[in-house]
Amino acid sequence: MSPPTAWSLGSETLSPPAFRFASAALYVVGRYRYDLAMNPPDLITVNPEILGGTPVFKGTRVPVRTMFEYLADSLSLDYFLESFPTVRRELAVAVLRQSREHIEQQAAA
Repeated sequence: MSPPTAWSLGSETLSPPAFRFASAALYVVGRYRYDLAMNPPDLITVNPEILGGTPVFKGTRVPVRTMFEYLADSLSLDYFLESFPTVRRELAVAVLRQSREHIEQQAAA
């Protein structure tokens, strides 16, 4: 039996590389709560008083997971930023870079 060539995510279909990236990115976001080394204080806030401790972009009430969900649904970063104007582009890009670095480190380990 050969592996599937695509996975469904809601109404969208993701290729294996896109699925792996989206899955790993969502895993990384979930780990912010537990891995303080991955939670640079200038990028993400985890506070039980804000959305029950859900990791949010610093200075906002926008969950970081939301950005990855938009990207996994093939929506652009620009669309996400238009939808959530309290998130600065520099902040979103820094979180993406930090997530990528973490994924690369995990893959190399």
